[in-house]
Amino acid sequence: MARGITLNLRIKELIILKYRSGIKQATIAKQSNLSRSVIYKTMKFFEDV
Repeated sequence: MARGITLNLRIKELIILKYRSGIKQATIAKQSNLSRSVIYKTMKFFEDV
């Protein structure tokens, strides 16, 4: 049980890092379509977990 909780926390940390890098990419790309889809996919993934 504890192992599963630890794994969940690790996954959430990775998702947060992905989300932050997605925002960074969007800022660099000035809200281009590509970066928007990156954020959308990341947000979608975040909601599913």
